[in-house]
Amino acid sequence: MRFIRFSIQNNLPAFLDYHDELDSDKHYLMVNTKNSNDPELKEMIFNYLSRLAVIKQDKLKQLKN
Repeated sequence: MRFIRFSIQNNLPAFLDYHDELDSDKHYLMVNTKNSNDPELKEMIFNYLSRLAVIKQDKLKQLKN
């Protein structure tokens, strides 16, 4: 659910003012995705986050390993 909300908030225009949970969801995904038991979901989240400029490459490497 956090991934869905993050992806929606990330793609909505700023004038809608629906970005309140963006930072907390990003943090949650970065911390908890690595521990996921679902490899397909983990790969989907990793691929999505890797396309975003707001995620540093060193953080992505930690997420992937």
